[in-house]
Amino acid sequence: IELAAQLKWLSDGSYGTERGLQQFETRISDVFTDTFTKFQSVLAEEYESQVVRPVEELRIAMEIEHGVDIPKSFPMKGGTTATTIVVTDKYLAVAWVGDSRAVLCCIDEGGALTAHDLTSDHNVESSTKERERAEAKGGVVIGNRICVDEAEGMVQVLRSLGDVPHHKNEIVTAIPEVTVLQIDPAHHAFVVVASDGVWGCFSSDHVVRRTYDELHASLAAHGKDVSPLVMSSVLLEACKKFEKEVEESCQASGRQRDDVVVCILAVKDFNFQRKPLPI
Repeated sequence: IELAAQLKWLSDGSYGTERGLQQFETRISDVFTDTFTKFQSVLAEEYESQVVRPVEELRIAMEIEHGVDIPKSFPMKGGTTATTIVVTDKYLAVAWVGDSRAVLCCIDEGGALTAHDLTSDHNVESSTKERERAEAKGGVVIGNRICVDEAEGMVQVLRSLGDVPHHKNEIVTAIPEVTVLQIDPAHHAFVVVASDGVWGCFSSDHVVRRTYDELHASLAAHGKDVSPLVMSSVLLEACKKFEKEVEESCQASGRQRDDVVVCILAVKDFNFQRKPLPI
């Protein structure tokens, strides 16, 4: 609701269609940052009232009763990654924290498919830049996770919503990164947004190829004019198949299955009758 309210300028004519990509990126980045950080502030206030105050009252009471010093330690209450996409008639903007990835399917004139990562994973293993930023703020890396003084447990992501005690001194931060590009329906087919339960099993290239083959096979027979109902049904079926593939991959390898969330956004006016080149 907060984000929608801050995006009214996209539809009320106040922005102006003559403005370019750079101006759009600047304004949409400000909106995303404001929305993410405001939401984190709400979560922090809830954590303060529901966790910090009761825990501190109990700690102080126990110190008085037993005459000992008890170090502060605040329990985890959960957090989440977030990947948000805004699409206009010309531009696609992605804001993200964490390691839920967004990948764009591109196809050239000859039919060659490429996967273009719109996001980069904010975790200890994937980003040296993020790890160094968190360590400079006072975080301590142990293995593939980050520790924060006075926060119980460790987290893997270095940007998130929630995880309030780990956001101390912005070691883990809610400030999103933002990517903006101009949509080209002739060469941009769809965007896959998925949680790390998918990317832990499959590469971006595999997901893009698998998805395109599925959509091409299902939509080619409908011609260029595909109804929204048919498109929605095909996209939903493709998402379900990915969930099943992840389950089968984890069972075959013995890996623990992580959360699987998949969303596929088809680019308006892309022609899925185009047959891709074989790998």
